[in-house]
Amino acid sequence: AARLLWGAENFDAFATRDRPYIAGSQDHCGLFFPGVNKLCYKDGKHWPFKIINLNDTKDAKQQEIFKWLESVLHIVDIPFVSRPKGYSSQTINYLKDPKVSHFDKVRMVKALS
Repeated sequence: AARLLWGAENFDAFATRDRPYIAGSQDHCGLFFPGVNKLCYKDGKHWPFKIINLNDTKDAKQQEIFKWLESVLHIVDIPFVSRPKGYSSQTINYLKDPKVSHFDKVRMVKALS
């Protein structure tokens, strides 16, 4: 079902000039797959070739992972607002750009926190 929804969202405008991006599969997988999931991608594909699902609370190894996640993740209530006009999650990530200085990267991160 997740892959069908992803395909339907991308069907009309699969990276055309009017819509130069492809909707991410992460949103669709998050809606349909319970638990904690590792989505494994390769070869530039937009759909994961393998999905590792953790949702067995009785499994000792998975319990350790859940306990760790609960210690580092903090859920906060953020009011929903629409993305601003022209927003694209596919824009260049300057934090990975080697031409951007470490100082500027630190400044950008601090501005977000």
